[in-house]
Amino acid sequence: MLGFHHFGTFLLFAATILLLVSTITTPVVDRMAIAKASLRGNSATVNFGALGYCIRVAGSSDACTKAQVGYQLPQALVNLAESTGVLSNTAENAIEATTKALILHPIACGVSFLAFLIAALSDRLGFICAALIAFVAMLCAAVAMVLDIVLFYVLKAYLRKNNIGSLVSVSYSVGTWTTVAAFCCLFIGMFFTLCACITDRRRRRRGEKY
Repeated sequence: MLGFHHFGTFLLFAATILLLVSTITTPVVDRMAIAKASLRGNSATVNFGALGYCIRVAGSSDACTKAQVGYQLPQALVNLAESTGVLSNTAENAIEATTKALILHPIACGVSFLAFLIAALSDRLGFICAALIAFVAMLCAAVAMVLDIVLFYVLKAYLRKNNIGSLVSVSYSVGTWTTVAAFCCLFIGMFFTLCACITDRRRRRRGEKY
């Protein structure tokens, strides 16, 4: 019969997969992103990921950065801002600092995977250990989720300050939603794993009576 242990372990595994999806966003998988900046009336799109970005233009190959910790604003958006004659780079530093902090996505993924392994291979005290590690992974995922939202707003701030907000639209993408889903899985999975320790102890006591 399925118990707290099985549900908790499954949720930790699901969180790991979801965080892996967030981690392998562009430039690893160029069609997946955390946020997108699309030029209105144009077929060009900039996909922002955890480890870089890709510029996609219909009819030509994608131009992507290498996978790295932190990256600067794409030159295509800088050039567009310069064309307005009102260039303001106050948001550029915020964008670079935010993208550096996106390294929390793979960190949260790794910690979540460790929690899953311990939950899958342990009993009783192991469940407590798995729950504590899941709690750490949940905190990392929570900060990563906030950073995804911050990236969205600092991009919009840059566009607004340079008077190109009407030319470029920014939207959330799959990487943000998988991070949100992973946070929820870790939050619930942590409690299920902790409850597994209690139920396992009661089951052992019943076994000793008989």
